[in-house]
Amino acid sequence: MDKLYTGRFRLGLSTDTNDVTGQVIDENSGPWPTEDEVRIRLKAREGESEQIPPAFSAVKIGGRKAYQAARAGEQLELKARKVVAHRLEILSYQAPEVEFLAEVSSGYYIRSLIRDLGEELGLGASMTALRREKVGDWSLEQAYTLENLRAWQPEDWAGITLTPAQALPHWPSVTLEFKAEAAFRQGQTVAASEFLRFGQYKVLNAQGRLIGLAETSLNDQRAGNISTRLIGENSSLGGQSPRRPFLRPLRVFNFGFETEQPDGKE
Repeated sequence: MDKLYTGRFRLGLSTDTNDVTGQVIDENSGPWPTEDEVRIRLKAREGESEQIPPAFSAVKIGGRKAYQAARAGEQLELKARKVVAHRLEILSYQAPEVEFLAEVSSGYYIRSLIRDLGEELGLGASMTALRREKVGDWSLEQAYTLENLRAWQPEDWAGITLTPAQALPHWPSVTLEFKAEAAFRQGQTVAASEFLRFGQYKVLNAQGRLIGLAETSLNDQRAGNISTRLIGENSSLGGQSPRRPFLRPLRVFNFGFETEQPDGKE
């Protein structure tokens, strides 16, 4: 999911963690670039790019997290990864402090952005503050504080809390009837009850409860059946009727409730 951040960084400061919590490697006292120069260089980093994660990060190399090696004084070679910056803006500039806004893809490291920008300016730079404003469809405007939670009465929760299905608005949904639901809950690939496009779906039962996540599949590997065609973005049916695809479980949820029997069935 895409993320929206606001934050601040300091020009002329380089640390081993690329933020102010790390050990200082180098300090520079200027002269400082103009706001327009920083803005132009920042905007040039919008779009798709190859980004090397910070040494102090949770990226795994050979099953080991990079920050564990960094803390042990080891140097691991971190490979560049494709990331996307949708929007990069300066909110205020009081040299050497820069406040910014960044709307980026999943996997994007803001510390790497600041590190690389500082190197490009020939001054170094480190992050001093970061606030995640939004993740996917969820923003801070929808959040509650611990003080809010402590003050709520039991009756307050019903009108505020969301169901698991509502908590995944960015996932399209598909509904399974009783027999398919029971099989899906046991981790089996099942036939969809409707025509679907290629992709991943949240799976609901007949009562609208979230029972899992799945992706469309051309075949049921367990049964050896093949669905000859799914509806794709650029598919041409060639006069043939599309067949319902199979749903392969990615994750099955139970949430502590049992499968409900349809009326008239034991």
